[in-house]
Parts: sequence; structure tokens; C-alpha cells
Amino acid sequence: MMFMNWVGLIPWHRAAGAHWTERARLLWPVRFTARFCFILMPIMFMELHWMISPSSLQSFIAWFAYALAAFLGTIFGCYPLDRTIYPALNFNTWAFLKMAVWSIGLGMWLLLGVAIFLMPADPGWKMFAIPAGYMLGQGLLLWGIMLRYFRLLKFLRPAGPRLAQIVADRSARLGNVTVRAT
Repeated sequence: MMFMNWVGLIPWHRAAGAHWTERARLLWPVRFTARFCFILMPIMFMELHWMISPSSLQSFIAWFAYALAAFLGTIFGCYPLDRTIYPALNFNTWAFLKMAVWSIGLGMWLLLGVAIFLMPADPGWKMFAIPAGYMLGQGLLLWGIMLRYFRLLKFLRPAGPRLAQIVADRSARLGNVTVRAT
């Protein structure tokens, strides 16, 4: 993964003096590929193991171990890419950000998985209640639970006095904009 990202960043590095829009255009495919490989690499290793080994419980455990190792290797293989794009990023901050982002994504998929698992085979009131509960859970994630989660992890912090002053000045200048918090 590190090698793929390094090769993908060659045009971006060559365009060091170019306009930021050109650099962003060159960076987008590398970032997209890195995100896609979080899914692709584990699937490739699981399929490779499936083709080599017969199916059994031990094979399933090894299959899962390969997938987990490929997933973690892909995440850690992207650290140099993120470090290249954001030079001030240290490993602890990077790991914390990855944990926050992946926990939200996995939480959303977990919510969907629970809804699918609980869905009854026969029509009835549960058939309507489970999707309604899923939609309520997604709504809560979008309407504030995620912000509380970010605050709990100390991912979101109150703005400094300079930024708070800039926001207050701009909202006062616009007149009809109210800002609850910065």
C-alpha cells in the first residue's frame, strides 16, 4: 500500500509549484485509490486464501486473520501518504483521527447489520418498526449524536478566541446569521 501511494504521488510531487487546483486534481486519484484499497486489499487476500485452502473452520479463522491483517496493513500503509499531505501530522494524532473516523463508519454499518439481522421473514409490525428504528438511528447520528461523540473523544474542541472573534464579527456583519457555538 505504501508503494502504491508513493507511485501515485509522483505526479503530485512533480507539480509542487503548480496552482493548488492542479495539485488537488492530481491528489484526488491517489486519495480515492487509498480509500478504495481499504476494501479491496482484504477482499483480495481473503479470496486468495479461499482459492488456496479448503473450506473448514481453521480455514475460516485464517481467512479472517488474513482479512484483518490486510485491512490493518492498508490503514498503516496510508500513514506515509497522510503524512506527505499533512506534514504537521504526527503518528498519535493520525491514529486518533483514524480511530474516530473508522468507529463512526463501522457504527453506521453495524446499525445496518443489526437492522438486517432483526428483519423478520414474515410481514408484520416488526417489518415496519425495524426500518423506522434504523432511520431514527441514522437521523440521530446526523442530528447531533455524532457531535456529542466527537466531543466525548475530544475530537472537537471549542474555538480559540481569535476564531471566535472572526465568527462573531462575520455573523454580526451579516445580521441575520445566528451562531450557537464555534
